[in-house]
Amino acid sequence: ADGTSPATVVSGQSFFYFGTGGGTAAGSQPFVISVPSGVPHGDSARFRLILTTTDGMFTDTVRFALVIGYPSPGKIATANTSALSFEVSDFGQFGFAPGSIYNLNGNGLRFAGSPNLLYEGGIFVARNDTQVSSALRAGDGSLRPSDFVPQQELISQFDFQTGGNSLYARFTDAAAAAPVPVTVDQRITTFDTPQDDKLMLLRYWLVNPALSRVTGLTFGFLMDLDFAGGETVVYDQNESLIYQMSGSTYIGLVALTHVDRFVELSNGSSKTGFSGAQLLSMLTTGTALGDTTGSSTDRMMLIGTSPFTLEPLDSTEIAFALVAGANLSELYAAVD
Repeated sequence: ADGTSPATVVSGQSFFYFGTGGGTAAGSQPFVISVPSGVPHGDSARFRLILTTTDGMFTDTVRFALVIGYPSPGKIATANTSALSFEVSDFGQFGFAPGSIYNLNGNGLRFAGSPNLLYEGGIFVARNDTQVSSALRAGDGSLRPSDFVPQQELISQFDFQTGGNSLYARFTDAAAAAPVPVTVDQRITTFDTPQDDKLMLLRYWLVNPALSRVTGLTFGFLMDLDFAGGETVVYDQNESLIYQMSGSTYIGLVALTHVDRFVELSNGSSKTGFSGAQLLSMLTTGTALGDTTGSSTDRMMLIGTSPFTLEPLDSTEIAFALVAGANLSELYAAVD
């Protein structure tokens, strides 16, 4: 490793025999490189490869760099109030703090000076089992690159509709194996007033850019919070609210427009993965609120829409709010 490179060379010597006039060495041992788990995705590890002939008559040095993990496919930024901070992106994912599923040295989700509370957050848009565009984990629970690609990079602007400050982006599902296809406009809005410092508005506009109708379309948003203690998820049908709590921290999602599905999930003994078909099924079948993978104190929340149709060149708005409180009264004050 070279200089301040985050990588460590575990096995850094190997012998190569090319033969007379040969260009390929057979049977040589590979170099082994170790990278600490806390290194952010997209960081570079720099190396020097020193080549020396057996007789010592010739030596040369080659410098090169390797990119670690998955570099960010777009831009990230922090939405802030005096009580809440939330790292958002222009490719459908959220969080990005050290220790989360996708560490980009982001801020994660924090409430009232807390450490990061969010392991993973992201959206998906689906039409059927084979057309699922997702910014969520793979089927085995590991990180996978987002299917969403920025079309308009994340920018900060005043939201004239609500009077708040917003982060706006537009992206498509062009990186999906089978795009729906849709264009997604995303606007995350915060407010400076003390009575609104424990909420953020998350609004999405799904646009059908084609000249043909898109049927059976669904939208989902998943949030995997990791609190220090045991976690409980509660669904309040009257308020269209699902929230997760532990100790004096309450984080919730409340439906505003076109959201009518609320699902509680368990991570089991390890982080649960989802196939595209499973994500779609949880919304379209109206999966009952409850533990789907066995007893666990590591919970997740999923909200979304029933299937709907988009006419050619038409769009629909999907809106919900992220709310927080130090107790139940504060949480419901943010909801109201």
